[in-house]
Amino acid sequence: MITIDNNNLQLSEEQEKEIRLEIAIMLYEKADYSFYVAAEFAGMPWMDFVKELGKREISIFSEEAFLDDLETIKKFGK
Repeated sequence: MITIDNNNLQLSEEQEKEIRLEIAIMLYEKADYSFYVAAEFAGMPWMDFVKELGKREISIFSEEAFLDDLETIKKFGK
């Protein structure tokens, strides 16, 4: 667990929001957090978080989910 001593760290509200967002994006990408949980950590509505991911060209869809959907379409398309 990481602990930061608030007495030595002085950030503006805007800096804190940006850091929380960056950490939330890392949690989403690296720790397999859902975008709902990551958005909550960032302190923003999930739809805004998804838009932020889009700005950074980070997909909310996994390759595995896409391939599953493709198979389902093929199955019902016949």
